[in-house]
Amino acid sequence: MTSPAKEQIRELLNELPDDATAFELLDALYIRMKVLRGLRDIREGRYYTHDQVVEMLRLRQ
Repeated sequence: MTSPAKEQIRELLNELPDDATAFELLDALYIRMKVLRGLRDIREGRYYTHDQVVEMLRLRQ
């Protein structure tokens, strides 16, 4: 049985052009990892609203 991580990498490889470099693969993996982590943070309530960020920036001035 294939691990979920391997399957995700295979799917990503299929999305990349045939002439993609190893750097482009690593870049795509990094971006996907960051997006998935961000989505998880949102699901778990770890985020700031726009108004909260505006207020934080206002207090720094």
